[in-house]
Amino acid sequence: QAHFELTGSRVDVTKTFEPNQISPGSTFDITTWYPATGAAYDSIYQQLADYFGASQLDYGAPIAYRWRCIDCGPRQIQTVSDSWRALLSFNGMIGNWDYDIGLSRASSKSTSTLRSGYQYTDALKAALGSGHINPFRLPGEALSAEGQALMAAASASGVDLYTGTSTVTQFDASIAGELGWNLPGGALAMAAGIDLRREEYSFQGDSRSVTRPVFNAPFDEANVLDGVTRNVRAAFVEFHLPLLKNLELTLAGRYDRYDGFGSTTNPKISFKYRPTDWLAFRGAYSTGFKVPSFNQLYNGVVESQYTGLDLADPATCPGAQANPNITGCEAIRPDQLFGGRTDLEPEESSQRSFGMVLAPHERFNMSLDWWEIERSNTIRSAPLEVLIEYYDVFQDNWIRDASGQITHIDRRYINSGGSLMRGIELDANLTGELAGGQWRLHLNGSYLTTFRTKALEVLPYTDNLVGEYVRYYNLPLRWKHTLGFSWSRGPWAHSLTQVYRSGYKDEVPLSVRNGTYTPSNWNPDVDDYTLYNYSLTYTGFNKWKLGFGIKNIFDTDPPFTAHMNDFAAGAGWEPRVADPRGRAYVLQVEYTF
Repeated sequence: QAHFELTGSRVDVTKTFEPNQISPGSTFDITTWYPATGAAYDSIYQQLADYFGASQLDYGAPIAYRWRCIDCGPRQIQTVSDSWRALLSFNGMIGNWDYDIGLSRASSKSTSTLRSGYQYTDALKAALGSGHINPFRLPGEALSAEGQALMAAASASGVDLYTGTSTVTQFDASIAGELGWNLPGGALAMAAGIDLRREEYSFQGDSRSVTRPVFNAPFDEANVLDGVTRNVRAAFVEFHLPLLKNLELTLAGRYDRYDGFGSTTNPKISFKYRPTDWLAFRGAYSTGFKVPSFNQLYNGVVESQYTGLDLADPATCPGAQANPNITGCEAIRPDQLFGGRTDLEPEESSQRSFGMVLAPHERFNMSLDWWEIERSNTIRSAPLEVLIEYYDVFQDNWIRDASGQITHIDRRYINSGGSLMRGIELDANLTGELAGGQWRLHLNGSYLTTFRTKALEVLPYTDNLVGEYVRYYNLPLRWKHTLGFSWSRGPWAHSLTQVYRSGYKDEVPLSVRNGTYTPSNWNPDVDDYTLYNYSLTYTGFNKWKLGFGIKNIFDTDPPFTAHMNDFAAGAGWEPRVADPRGRAYVLQVEYTF
Protein backbone atom coordinates (compact mmCIF):
# COMPACT_ATOMS: atom_id res chain seq x y z
CA GLN A 1 0.00 0.00 0.00
CA ALA A 2 1.12 3.56 -0.65
CA HIS A 3 -0.03 6.61 1.26
CA PHE A 4 0.41 10.32 0.64
CA GLU A 5 -0.43 12.95 3.22
CA LEU A 6 -0.26 16.74 3.01
CA THR A 7 -1.16 18.97 5.93
CA GLY A 8 -0.91 22.70 6.46
CA SER A 9 -1.87 25.24 9.10
CA ARG A 10 -1.71 28.93 9.90
CA VAL A 11 -1.81 30.16 13.50
CA ASP A 12 -2.23 33.89 14.14
CA VAL A 13 -1.60 35.09 17.71
CA THR A 14 -1.47 38.64 19.04
CA LYS A 15 0.08 39.27 22.45
CA THR A 16 -0.94 42.44 24.27
CA PHE A 17 1.05 44.17 27.02
CA GLU A 18 0.48 47.34 29.03
CA PRO A 19 1.51 50.60 27.32
CA ASN A 20 5.17 51.57 27.32
CA GLN A 21 6.64 53.25 30.37
CA ILE A 22 8.87 56.07 29.16
CA SER A 23 11.49 57.58 31.47
CA PRO A 24 13.17 60.55 29.78
CA GLY A 25 14.84 61.35 33.09
CA SER A 26 16.98 58.22 32.91
CA THR A 27 16.54 56.63 29.48
CA PHE A 28 17.01 59.67 27.23
CA ASP A 29 19.03 62.88 27.50
CA ILE A 30 17.84 66.24 28.85
CA THR A 31 16.52 67.35 25.46
CA THR A 32 13.54 65.01 25.98
CA TRP A 33 12.56 66.40 29.41
CA TYR A 34 9.41 68.49 29.51
CA PRO A 35 10.43 71.97 28.27
CA ALA A 36 9.60 75.32 29.90
CA THR A 37 6.68 76.20 27.66
CA GLY A 38 3.20 77.39 28.45
CA ALA A 39 0.60 76.90 31.14
CA ALA A 40 1.23 73.20 31.60
CA TYR A 41 4.83 73.84 32.68
CA ASP A 42 3.75 76.64 35.03
CA SER A 43 1.11 74.41 36.60
CA ILE A 44 3.57 71.59 37.35
CA TYR A 45 6.24 74.03 38.52
CA GLN A 46 3.81 75.64 40.97
CA GLN A 47 2.78 72.27 42.43
CA LEU A 48 6.42 71.34 42.92
CA ALA A 49 7.18 74.73 44.47
CA ASP A 50 4.26 74.36 46.88
CA TYR A 51 5.63 71.01 48.03
CA PHE A 52 9.39 71.53 48.02
CA GLY A 53 9.62 75.30 48.20
CA ALA A 54 10.48 77.62 45.34
CA SER A 55 14.01 78.07 46.63
CA GLN A 56 14.68 74.40 45.85
CA LEU A 57 13.68 74.76 42.19
CA ASP A 58 15.07 76.41 39.09
CA TYR A 59 12.24 77.98 37.11
CA GLY A 60 12.78 77.49 33.40
CA ALA A 61 14.73 74.25 33.75
CA PRO A 62 13.18 71.23 32.00
CA ILE A 63 11.37 68.65 34.16
CA ALA A 64 12.32 64.98 34.29
CA TYR A 65 9.46 62.51 34.62
CA ARG A 66 8.33 58.93 34.16
CA TRP A 67 5.23 58.41 32.04
CA ARG A 68 3.02 55.44 31.26
CA CYS A 69 2.12 56.32 27.68
CA ILE A 70 -1.58 55.51 27.55
CA ASP A 71 -1.79 57.61 24.37
CA CYS A 72 0.60 55.18 22.67
CA GLY A 73 -1.92 52.39 23.04
CA PRO A 74 -1.21 48.89 24.36
CA ARG A 75 1.94 47.23 23.07
CA GLN A 76 1.01 44.46 20.69
CA ILE A 77 3.13 41.85 18.92
CA GLN A 78 1.52 39.68 16.26
CA THR A 79 3.04 36.28 15.46
CA VAL A 80 1.93 34.36 12.38
CA SER A 81 3.12 30.76 12.05
CA ASP A 82 2.77 28.83 8.79
CA SER A 83 3.47 25.11 8.92
CA TRP A 84 3.23 22.28 6.41
CA ARG A 85 4.15 18.62 6.20
CA ALA A 86 4.29 16.21 3.27
CA LEU A 87 4.56 12.45 3.83
CA LEU A 88 4.92 9.57 1.38
CA SER A 89 4.86 6.10 2.90
CA PHE A 90 4.75 2.47 1.80
CA ASN A 91 3.84 -0.57 3.87
CA GLY A 92 3.16 -4.21 3.25
CA MET A 93 4.61 -7.68 3.73
CA ILE A 94 7.61 -9.53 2.41
CA GLY A 95 7.04 -13.15 3.33
CA ASN A 96 6.08 -13.14 7.01
CA TRP A 97 7.66 -9.74 7.68
CA ASP A 98 5.82 -6.42 7.84
CA TYR A 99 7.66 -3.44 6.42
CA ASP A 100 7.05 0.31 6.67
CA ILE A 101 8.96 2.96 4.71
CA GLY A 102 8.40 6.70 4.93
CA LEU A 103 9.81 9.90 3.46
CA SER A 104 8.67 13.25 4.83
CA ARG A 105 9.51 16.92 4.88
CA ALA A 106 8.05 19.37 7.39
CA SER A 107 8.62 23.07 7.81
CA SER A 108 7.40 25.80 10.13
CA LYS A 109 7.97 29.52 9.67
CA SER A 110 7.01 32.15 12.24
CA THR A 111 7.14 35.91 11.86
CA SER A 112 6.61 38.33 14.75
CA THR A 113 5.55 41.86 13.85
CA LEU A 114 5.08 45.00 15.94
CA ARG A 115 1.59 46.41 15.98
CA SER A 116 0.35 49.22 18.23
CA GLY A 117 2.22 50.76 21.14
CA TYR A 118 5.76 51.01 19.73
CA GLN A 119 7.58 54.06 18.34
CA TYR A 120 10.85 54.66 16.55
CA THR A 121 13.31 55.88 19.19
CA ASP A 122 14.56 59.03 17.44
CA ALA A 123 11.05 60.16 16.47
CA LEU A 124 9.82 59.49 20.02
CA LYS A 125 12.66 61.56 21.49
CA ALA A 126 11.85 64.46 19.15
CA ALA A 127 8.16 64.27 20.05
CA LEU A 128 8.85 64.25 23.80
CA GLY A 129 11.14 67.27 23.55
CA SER A 130 8.81 69.27 21.35
CA GLY A 131 6.60 70.55 24.15
CA HIS A 132 3.49 69.19 22.39
CA ILE A 133 3.43 66.01 24.51
CA ASN A 134 2.13 66.88 27.97
CA PRO A 135 2.54 63.86 30.28
CA PHE A 136 0.97 65.79 33.18
CA ARG A 137 -2.50 66.01 31.66
CA LEU A 138 -5.45 65.23 33.88
CA PRO A 139 -7.34 61.96 33.25
CA GLY A 140 -9.65 62.38 30.27
CA GLU A 141 -7.76 65.38 28.89
CA ALA A 142 -6.86 64.71 25.27
CA LEU A 143 -3.42 65.00 23.76
CA SER A 144 -3.05 68.06 21.57
CA ALA A 145 -3.51 67.71 17.81
CA GLU A 146 0.20 68.43 17.31
CA GLY A 147 1.08 65.78 19.89
CA GLN A 148 -1.19 63.21 18.26
CA ALA A 149 0.41 63.89 14.87
CA LEU A 150 3.93 63.49 16.29
CA MET A 151 3.08 60.19 18.01
CA ALA A 152 1.38 58.85 14.86
CA ALA A 153 4.45 59.75 12.78
CA ALA A 154 6.69 57.95 15.27
CA SER A 155 4.65 54.71 15.15
CA ALA A 156 6.66 51.56 14.33
CA SER A 157 3.60 49.46 13.54
CA GLY A 158 4.40 46.91 10.86
CA VAL A 159 8.07 46.41 11.71
CA ASP A 160 9.07 42.74 11.76
CA LEU A 161 10.83 41.76 14.98
CA TYR A 162 12.20 38.52 13.61
CA THR A 163 11.45 35.54 11.42
CA GLY A 164 12.47 31.95 12.12
CA THR A 165 12.21 28.83 9.98
CA SER A 166 12.67 25.23 11.06
CA THR A 167 12.71 22.35 8.56
CA VAL A 168 13.14 18.61 8.99
CA THR A 169 13.60 16.11 6.15
CA GLN A 170 13.30 12.49 7.28
CA PHE A 171 13.58 9.00 5.86
CA ASP A 172 12.73 6.01 8.03
CA ALA A 173 12.23 2.33 7.42
CA SER A 174 11.36 -0.57 9.69
CA ILE A 175 10.59 -4.27 9.55
CA ALA A 176 8.87 -6.48 12.12
CA GLY A 177 8.05 -10.16 12.32
CA GLU A 178 8.66 -13.51 13.96
CA LEU A 179 12.10 -15.10 13.85
CA GLY A 180 10.81 -18.67 13.60
CA TRP A 181 11.94 -19.72 17.08
CA ASN A 182 9.46 -20.55 19.81
CA LEU A 183 9.76 -19.94 23.53
CA PRO A 184 7.45 -21.46 26.20
CA GLY A 185 5.18 -18.41 25.90
CA GLY A 186 5.09 -18.16 22.09
CA ALA A 187 7.10 -17.08 19.08
CA LEU A 188 10.18 -14.86 19.38
CA ALA A 189 9.60 -11.60 17.48
CA MET A 190 11.88 -8.82 16.33
CA ALA A 191 11.61 -5.28 14.96
CA ALA A 192 14.42 -3.19 13.48
CA GLY A 193 14.71 0.07 11.63
CA ILE A 194 16.71 3.10 10.59
CA ASP A 195 16.04 6.83 10.87
CA LEU A 196 17.85 9.43 8.75
CA ARG A 197 17.13 13.14 9.36
CA ARG A 198 18.38 16.49 8.20
CA GLU A 199 17.51 19.40 10.49
CA GLU A 200 17.67 22.98 9.19
CA TYR A 201 17.19 26.21 11.12
CA SER A 202 17.42 29.91 10.33
CA PHE A 203 16.57 33.06 12.27
CA GLN A 204 16.46 36.59 10.86
CA GLY A 205 15.92 39.93 12.52
CA ASP A 206 14.57 42.99 10.76
CA SER A 207 17.14 45.25 9.08
CA ARG A 208 15.05 48.33 9.85
CA SER A 209 15.85 47.92 13.55
CA VAL A 210 19.50 48.77 12.77
CA THR A 211 18.89 52.04 10.94
CA ARG A 212 15.70 53.02 12.77
CA PRO A 213 15.73 51.50 16.27
CA VAL A 214 12.39 51.07 18.01
CA PHE A 215 12.08 52.06 21.66
CA ASN A 216 11.75 49.15 24.09
CA ALA A 217 11.02 46.59 21.37
CA PRO A 218 12.37 43.07 22.01
CA PHE A 219 14.59 42.81 18.94
CA ASP A 220 16.96 39.87 18.83
CA GLU A 221 19.62 40.87 16.32
CA ALA A 222 22.38 39.11 18.26
CA ASN A 223 20.88 35.70 17.54
CA VAL A 224 20.52 35.97 13.77
CA LEU A 225 21.46 32.71 12.05
CA ASP A 226 21.63 32.72 8.26
CA GLY A 227 21.14 28.97 8.25
CA VAL A 228 22.52 26.03 10.20
CA THR A 229 22.03 22.32 9.55
CA ARG A 230 22.92 18.96 11.03
CA ASN A 231 22.46 15.36 9.99
CA VAL A 232 21.20 12.62 12.28
CA ARG A 233 21.56 8.89 11.65
CA ALA A 234 19.94 6.31 13.90
CA ALA A 235 19.19 2.59 14.01
CA PHE A 236 17.23 0.47 16.46
CA VAL A 237 16.46 -3.14 17.17
CA GLU A 238 13.88 -4.65 19.51
CA PHE A 239 13.18 -8.25 20.61
CA HIS A 240 9.96 -9.51 22.16
CA LEU A 241 10.54 -12.64 24.28
CA PRO A 242 7.45 -14.46 25.60
CA LEU A 243 9.37 -16.42 28.24
CA LEU A 244 6.19 -17.94 29.69
CA LYS A 245 2.49 -17.76 28.92
CA ASN A 246 2.16 -15.03 31.54
CA LEU A 247 5.63 -13.44 31.38
CA GLU A 248 6.93 -11.22 28.57
CA LEU A 249 10.32 -9.58 28.24
CA THR A 250 11.30 -6.86 25.75
CA LEU A 251 14.91 -5.96 24.94
CA ALA A 252 15.69 -2.94 22.77
CA GLY A 253 18.57 -0.68 21.83
CA ARG A 254 18.97 2.49 19.77
CA TYR A 255 22.10 3.95 18.20
CA ASP A 256 22.19 7.66 17.26
CA ARG A 257 24.89 9.70 15.59
CA TYR A 258 24.65 13.50 15.43
CA ASP A 259 26.95 15.72 13.41
CA GLY A 260 29.26 17.47 15.84
CA PHE A 261 28.46 15.26 18.84
CA GLY A 262 29.53 11.76 17.91
CA SER A 263 27.39 8.74 18.71
CA THR A 264 25.48 7.28 21.64
CA THR A 265 23.81 3.94 22.30
CA ASN A 266 20.83 3.67 24.65
CA PRO A 267 19.26 0.40 25.83
CA LYS A 268 15.79 -0.38 27.11
CA ILE A 269 14.49 -3.43 28.96
CA SER A 270 10.90 -3.98 30.07
CA PHE A 271 8.75 -6.82 31.34
CA LYS A 272 5.10 -7.68 31.95
CA TYR A 273 3.98 -10.45 34.32
CA ARG A 274 0.30 -11.47 34.54
CA PRO A 275 -0.24 -13.98 37.39
CA THR A 276 -4.04 -13.85 36.89
CA ASP A 277 -6.46 -12.46 34.32
CA TRP A 278 -7.24 -9.42 36.51
CA LEU A 279 -3.73 -8.55 37.76
CA ALA A 280 -0.52 -7.67 35.94
CA PHE A 281 2.87 -6.29 36.97
CA ARG A 282 5.11 -4.26 34.68
CA GLY A 283 8.44 -2.47 34.78
CA ALA A 284 11.07 -0.87 32.57
CA TYR A 285 14.58 0.61 32.55
CA SER A 286 16.10 2.79 29.82
CA THR A 287 18.60 5.54 29.16
CA GLY A 288 18.32 8.59 26.94
CA PHE A 289 20.06 11.71 25.74
CA LYS A 290 19.26 15.16 24.36
CA VAL A 291 21.57 17.20 22.15
CA PRO A 292 21.70 21.01 22.47
CA SER A 293 19.29 23.01 20.34
CA PHE A 294 20.52 25.28 17.55
CA ASN A 295 19.82 28.30 19.77
CA GLN A 296 21.82 26.89 22.66
CA LEU A 297 24.72 26.25 20.30
CA TYR A 298 24.73 29.26 18.01
CA ASN A 299 22.92 32.16 19.69
CA GLY A 300 24.99 35.34 19.51
CA VAL A 301 26.60 36.83 22.60
CA VAL A 302 24.55 39.56 24.29
CA GLU A 303 26.02 41.91 26.92
CA SER A 304 23.90 43.16 29.81
CA GLN A 305 25.26 45.15 32.73
CA TYR A 306 24.71 43.83 36.23
CA THR A 307 22.50 46.56 37.68
CA GLY A 308 22.50 45.62 41.36
CA LEU A 309 24.80 47.01 44.06
CA ASP A 310 25.05 43.77 46.03
CA LEU A 311 27.74 41.91 44.01
CA ALA A 312 31.41 41.73 44.98
CA ASP A 313 34.47 39.91 43.62
CA PRO A 314 34.13 36.27 44.79
CA ALA A 315 37.93 35.89 44.74
CA THR A 316 38.36 38.48 47.50
CA CYS A 317 34.94 38.34 49.12
CA PRO A 318 33.57 34.86 49.99
CA GLY A 319 29.92 34.71 49.01
CA ALA A 320 30.38 37.79 46.76
CA GLN A 321 28.01 39.82 48.95
CA ALA A 322 29.00 43.48 48.64
CA ASN A 323 29.82 45.29 51.90
CA PRO A 324 31.71 48.61 51.79
CA ASN A 325 32.91 48.06 55.36
CA ILE A 326 34.88 44.93 54.43
CA THR A 327 38.06 45.17 52.41
CA GLY A 328 37.72 43.27 49.12
CA CYS A 329 33.92 43.33 49.23
CA GLU A 330 33.40 46.57 47.34
CA ALA A 331 30.42 46.52 44.94
CA ILE A 332 31.12 45.70 41.29
CA ARG A 333 28.86 46.09 38.24
CA PRO A 334 30.42 44.08 35.40
CA ASP A 335 28.76 43.23 32.11
CA GLN A 336 27.12 39.79 31.87
CA LEU A 337 27.45 37.68 28.72
CA PHE A 338 24.53 35.55 27.54
CA GLY A 339 24.27 33.38 24.44
CA GLY A 340 25.19 30.06 22.88
CA ARG A 341 28.27 27.85 23.13
CA THR A 342 29.43 25.48 20.41
CA ASP A 343 31.26 23.24 22.90
CA LEU A 344 28.11 22.09 24.75
CA GLU A 345 27.66 18.37 25.32
CA PRO A 346 24.39 16.38 25.22
CA GLU A 347 22.27 15.91 28.33
CA GLU A 348 21.86 12.34 29.55
CA SER A 349 19.12 10.57 31.46
CA SER A 350 18.04 7.26 32.94
CA GLN A 351 14.47 6.15 33.56
CA ARG A 352 13.05 3.40 35.78
CA SER A 353 9.48 2.34 36.47
CA PHE A 354 7.58 -0.44 38.22
CA GLY A 355 3.84 -0.82 38.53
CA MET A 356 0.70 -2.89 38.45
CA VAL A 357 -2.57 -3.01 36.50
CA LEU A 358 -5.67 -4.16 38.38
CA ALA A 359 -9.01 -5.04 36.72
CA PRO A 360 -11.06 -7.16 39.16
CA HIS A 361 -14.37 -6.20 37.51
CA GLU A 362 -15.48 -5.25 34.02
CA ARG A 363 -16.60 -1.84 35.33
CA PHE A 364 -13.43 -1.03 37.24
CA ASN A 365 -9.74 -0.89 36.34
CA MET A 366 -6.76 0.84 37.88
CA SER A 367 -3.04 1.23 37.24
CA LEU A 368 -0.41 2.29 39.76
CA ASP A 369 3.18 2.99 38.69
CA TRP A 370 6.31 4.12 40.52
CA TRP A 371 8.84 5.98 38.36
CA GLU A 372 12.24 7.60 38.60
CA ILE A 373 13.98 9.99 36.17
CA GLU A 374 17.55 11.13 36.66
CA ARG A 375 19.10 13.78 34.40
CA SER A 376 22.78 14.64 34.24
CA ASN A 377 24.95 17.13 32.38
CA THR A 378 21.91 19.37 32.03
CA ILE A 379 22.07 22.42 29.75
CA ARG A 380 21.14 25.79 31.25
CA SER A 381 22.23 29.41 31.37
CA ALA A 382 24.92 29.61 34.03
CA PRO A 383 23.12 30.62 37.26
CA LEU A 384 24.97 33.46 38.98
CA GLU A 385 24.61 31.82 42.40
CA VAL A 386 26.33 28.69 41.06
CA LEU A 387 29.20 30.72 39.57
CA ILE A 388 29.62 32.41 42.97
CA GLU A 389 29.31 29.39 45.25
CA TYR A 390 31.66 27.28 43.12
CA TYR A 391 34.01 30.04 42.09
CA ASP A 392 37.02 27.70 42.15
CA VAL A 393 35.36 25.58 39.43
CA PHE A 394 34.11 28.50 37.32
CA GLN A 395 37.01 30.94 37.64
CA ASP A 396 37.25 31.24 33.86
CA ASN A 397 33.69 32.59 33.77
CA TRP A 398 34.85 35.68 35.68
CA ILE A 399 36.71 37.66 32.99
CA ARG A 400 39.28 40.17 34.23
CA ASP A 401 41.31 42.98 32.69
CA ALA A 402 45.09 43.38 32.95
CA SER A 403 44.78 44.88 36.44
CA GLY A 404 42.76 41.93 37.70
CA GLN A 405 39.40 43.74 37.88
CA ILE A 406 36.31 41.80 36.79
CA THR A 407 34.89 43.28 33.59
CA HIS A 408 32.55 40.50 32.44
CA ILE A 409 30.72 37.44 33.81
CA ASP A 410 30.27 34.66 31.25
CA ARG A 411 26.75 33.32 31.83
CA ARG A 412 26.32 31.57 28.51
CA TYR A 413 24.86 28.06 28.40
CA ILE A 414 26.78 25.39 30.31
CA ASN A 415 26.55 21.68 31.08
CA SER A 416 26.22 21.56 34.82
CA GLY A 417 24.58 19.32 37.40
CA GLY A 418 21.35 17.44 37.17
CA SER A 419 18.12 16.42 38.85
CA LEU A 420 16.55 13.34 40.44
CA MET A 421 12.78 12.89 40.45
CA ARG A 422 10.61 10.07 41.77
CA GLY A 423 6.87 9.74 41.93
CA ILE A 424 3.76 7.59 41.67
CA GLU A 425 1.20 7.77 38.87
CA LEU A 426 -2.40 6.68 39.43
CA ASP A 427 -5.05 6.10 36.78
CA ALA A 428 -8.46 4.64 37.69
CA ASN A 429 -11.77 4.17 35.87
CA LEU A 430 -15.20 3.26 37.20
CA THR A 431 -18.25 2.92 34.93
CA GLY A 432 -21.97 2.27 35.36
CA GLU A 433 -25.53 2.97 34.18
CA LEU A 434 -27.70 5.90 35.25
CA ALA A 435 -31.07 7.21 33.97
CA GLY A 436 -30.84 5.23 30.76
CA GLY A 437 -27.30 6.38 30.00
CA GLN A 438 -23.71 5.41 30.72
CA TRP A 439 -21.52 7.18 33.29
CA ARG A 440 -17.78 7.11 33.83
CA LEU A 441 -15.63 8.32 36.72
CA HIS A 442 -11.98 8.82 35.80
CA LEU A 443 -9.09 9.83 38.08
CA ASN A 444 -5.59 10.59 36.86
CA GLY A 445 -3.19 11.71 39.57
CA SER A 446 0.51 12.22 40.16
CA TYR A 447 2.20 12.09 43.57
CA LEU A 448 5.76 13.42 43.64
CA THR A 449 7.92 11.89 46.36
CA THR A 450 11.40 13.16 45.44
CA PHE A 451 12.79 16.23 43.68
CA ARG A 452 16.48 16.87 44.21
CA THR A 453 18.98 18.87 42.19
CA LYS A 454 22.72 19.49 42.16
CA ALA A 455 24.74 22.30 40.65
CA LEU A 456 27.72 20.12 39.71
CA GLU A 457 28.05 16.45 38.80
CA VAL A 458 30.53 15.82 41.61
CA LEU A 459 28.22 17.24 44.31
CA PRO A 460 25.58 15.35 46.28
CA TYR A 461 21.94 16.11 45.64
CA THR A 462 20.17 18.83 47.62
CA ASP A 463 17.54 18.14 50.25
CA ASN A 464 14.16 17.08 48.92
CA LEU A 465 12.50 20.11 47.28
CA VAL A 466 9.01 18.65 46.85
CA GLY A 467 6.46 21.26 47.89
CA GLU A 468 9.03 24.07 47.72
CA TYR A 469 9.30 26.96 45.27
CA VAL A 470 11.87 26.19 42.56
CA ARG A 471 12.69 28.96 40.11
CA TYR A 472 14.10 26.66 37.45
CA TYR A 473 12.86 23.26 36.22
CA ASN A 474 9.22 22.40 36.81
CA LEU A 475 7.52 23.40 40.04
CA PRO A 476 7.62 20.22 42.22
CA LEU A 477 4.06 20.00 43.51
CA ARG A 478 3.40 17.17 45.93
CA TRP A 479 0.08 16.13 44.36
CA LYS A 480 -1.93 17.03 41.30
CA HIS A 481 -4.89 15.31 39.68
CA THR A 482 -7.70 15.54 37.18
CA LEU A 483 -10.99 14.00 38.30
CA GLY A 484 -13.73 13.71 35.71
CA PHE A 485 -17.33 12.56 35.71
CA SER A 486 -19.08 12.03 32.38
CA TRP A 487 -22.56 10.85 31.43
CA SER A 488 -23.86 10.12 27.93
CA ARG A 489 -27.20 9.11 26.54
CA GLY A 490 -27.92 8.92 22.84
CA PRO A 491 -26.38 11.92 21.08
CA TRP A 492 -25.92 13.89 24.31
CA ALA A 493 -22.77 13.81 26.43
CA HIS A 494 -21.98 15.78 29.61
CA SER A 495 -18.64 16.10 31.35
CA LEU A 496 -17.67 17.74 34.65
CA THR A 497 -13.96 17.91 35.48
CA GLN A 498 -12.04 18.94 38.57
CA VAL A 499 -8.41 20.06 38.13
CA TYR A 500 -6.42 20.19 41.37
CA ARG A 501 -2.90 21.42 42.19
CA SER A 502 -1.58 21.21 45.74
CA GLY A 503 -0.06 24.22 47.49
CA TYR A 504 3.62 24.75 48.16
CA LYS A 505 6.09 26.87 50.13
CA ASP A 506 6.47 30.25 48.46
CA GLU A 507 9.76 31.88 47.54
CA VAL A 508 10.81 34.07 50.44
CA PRO A 509 10.90 37.76 49.40
CA LEU A 510 14.32 39.39 49.35
CA SER A 511 13.40 41.81 52.14
CA VAL A 512 12.47 38.89 54.39
CA ARG A 513 15.63 36.99 53.48
CA ASN A 514 17.96 39.86 54.31
CA GLY A 515 15.94 40.90 57.36
CA THR A 516 15.16 44.44 56.18
CA TYR A 517 11.38 44.18 56.11
CA THR A 518 8.74 41.52 56.73
CA PRO A 519 5.25 42.39 55.44
CA SER A 520 2.61 42.11 58.14
CA ASN A 521 0.50 39.73 56.04
CA TRP A 522 3.39 37.65 54.66
CA ASN A 523 2.30 34.01 54.36
CA PRO A 524 4.93 31.48 53.23
CA ASP A 525 2.25 28.96 52.19
CA VAL A 526 0.70 29.21 48.73
CA ASP A 527 -2.87 27.90 48.71
CA ASP A 528 -4.13 24.87 46.81
CA TYR A 529 -5.62 25.58 43.39
CA THR A 530 -8.83 23.88 42.22
CA LEU A 531 -10.76 24.51 39.00
CA TYR A 532 -14.00 23.02 37.67
CA ASN A 533 -14.78 22.74 33.96
CA TYR A 534 -17.98 21.62 32.21
CA SER A 535 -18.74 20.58 28.64
CA LEU A 536 -21.80 19.47 26.70
CA THR A 537 -21.71 17.88 23.22
CA TYR A 538 -24.42 16.88 20.77
CA THR A 539 -23.87 14.50 17.82
CA GLY A 540 -27.44 14.05 16.60
CA PHE A 541 -26.83 15.70 13.23
CA ASN A 542 -25.18 13.72 10.46
CA LYS A 543 -21.47 14.63 10.16
CA TRP A 544 -21.88 17.47 12.66
CA LYS A 545 -20.72 17.76 16.26
CA LEU A 546 -21.79 20.68 18.43
CA GLY A 547 -20.18 21.52 21.74
CA PHE A 548 -20.49 24.05 24.55
CA GLY A 549 -18.17 24.40 27.51
CA ILE A 550 -17.37 26.52 30.55
CA LYS A 551 -13.80 26.72 31.80
CA ASN A 552 -13.28 27.69 35.44
CA ILE A 553 -16.98 27.58 36.33
CA PHE A 554 -16.56 29.41 39.64
CA ASP A 555 -14.21 32.09 38.23
CA THR A 556 -11.49 31.07 40.68
CA ASP A 557 -8.51 33.41 41.00
CA PRO A 558 -4.97 32.00 41.07
CA PRO A 559 -3.51 31.71 44.58
CA PHE A 560 -1.23 34.61 45.46
CA THR A 561 2.51 34.02 45.27
CA ALA A 562 5.30 36.47 46.09
CA HIS A 563 7.92 34.98 43.77
CA MET A 564 10.45 37.42 42.32
CA ASN A 565 8.80 38.83 39.21
CA ASP A 566 12.20 39.79 37.80
CA PHE A 567 12.98 36.10 37.34
CA ALA A 568 9.59 34.51 36.65
CA ALA A 569 6.63 35.41 34.49
CA GLY A 570 3.47 36.64 36.11
CA ALA A 571 2.78 39.18 38.81
CA GLY A 572 1.45 37.70 42.02
CA TRP A 573 0.62 34.32 40.41
CA GLU A 574 2.59 31.30 39.20
CA PRO A 575 2.12 30.58 35.47
CA ARG A 576 3.45 27.02 35.82
CA VAL A 577 0.41 26.21 37.97
CA ALA A 578 -2.36 28.75 37.53
CA ASP A 579 -4.30 30.61 34.84
CA PRO A 580 -5.26 34.25 35.58
CA ARG A 581 -7.88 34.58 32.84
CA GLY A 582 -10.88 33.52 34.93
CA ARG A 583 -14.11 32.04 33.61
CA ALA A 584 -14.28 31.41 29.87
CA TYR A 585 -16.92 30.04 27.50
CA VAL A 586 -16.23 27.72 24.58
CA LEU A 587 -18.42 27.06 21.55
CA GLN A 588 -17.33 24.24 19.25
CA VAL A 589 -18.66 23.26 15.83
CA GLU A 590 -17.16 20.32 13.92
CA TYR A 591 -18.03 19.03 10.47
CA THR A 592 -16.61 15.78 9.09
CA PHE A 593 -16.40 15.22 5.35
